[in-house]
Amino acid sequence: MKKNTKAFLIFLTVAVALVPALLLFAACPPTPYPEVVIDGVAYVFDGNEAHVAYFVPSDEVSDDIVDCVVPATVVYDDQTYPVVDFEPQGILVYGGYARSLSLPASFKQFNVDYFDAEELGFLQSITVDEANPDLCSVDGVLFSKDKSQLICFPVAREQSWFELPEETTSIPRNSGIYECETLQGIAAEGNEFFSADNGVLYSQQGARLILYPLGKKDEVLHINATAASVDVNCNLRQNRFVGKVQVDSGNPYLKAENNVLLSKDGAVMFFCPELTGGYFAIPDGVSVVAPNSLPNVLRLFVPASVTVILDCVTGTLPVNLSSVYFEGEPPLHCSLPKQIRQYTDFSKEQFAQLVGVNQL
Repeated sequence: MKKNTKAFLIFLTVAVALVPALLLFAACPPTPYPEVVIDGVAYVFDGNEAHVAYFVPSDEVSDDIVDCVVPATVVYDDQTYPVVDFEPQGILVYGGYARSLSLPASFKQFNVDYFDAEELGFLQSITVDEANPDLCSVDGVLFSKDKSQLICFPVAREQSWFELPEETTSIPRNSGIYECETLQGIAAEGNEFFSADNGVLYSQQGARLILYPLGKKDEVLHINATAASVDVNCNLRQNRFVGKVQVDSGNPYLKAENNVLLSKDGAVMFFCPELTGGYFAIPDGVSVVAPNSLPNVLRLFVPASVTVILDCVTGTLPVNLSSVYFEGEPPLHCSLPKQIRQYTDFSKEQFAQLVGVNQL
């Protein structure tokens, strides 16, 4: 018993002694792990290669937004290393941001997942040495060498339009093109995988709307005659300029009804622009409410015809939504966050009276 007590007292003494050190560590979080800084660039050396950890702005630079040039080689301890990529540290410029990025012929890859959105938020252009065998640049946008994959679209790019190369077949969701607020239109002349109509990107033959540019300032969303579906991440909800929906009269797959984009039979709801009244009633007859299709309102009415609200499944409900009124019971898998109040067996007439209108 005495041995146990003595051991406990020793443990307690050590723990108390460590408290100040732990508090100091919490108050002063560590800087990125040690790297070698040479000519304003921090490197990590691995075997015979050098990896860029981050750029270190000069004290002479007053602006915290800098132009970053990656050298092809770096000399350290009398050995020359090729500079091949970035370290996955989440930092591009230590204590600042990059305005432009220039990559050498030795650079093998660029992984956008290494950086958060804020780190790349001021990036206007990326250039690549023409001798690089793995990467290339098209109008300041980073692609794979064969241009088949868009790797990084600078979100602060100044040009309002972009011509997609003929060879491009892949546009990842995290490439930055969806977040570029200055992008007003895309062209895809000659591309066999994508097509474009009025600056909007579609799949080839125009069957699926893929990307509605965030900076496109048209008030009217016009859906062409060949579109059969809308990609859930196409940016329609994020675009703040769209106020009306129109569908080409010859379209056999989609229709616009009371400014809501629906499948031709009215069973699927694809999109509704932002509304000023703070409320929205899903049209009668809708069975499936596609992700990102609901406007950002405070109050939502759900008719009995609805069988699934996919925003509930994907966790993408409008951020301002505070109350949901179901005509009957909530549909299957419609689990709402605790902060959203829900009401059941609520008639459409009751909802109209609640929001102060004669009819919906």
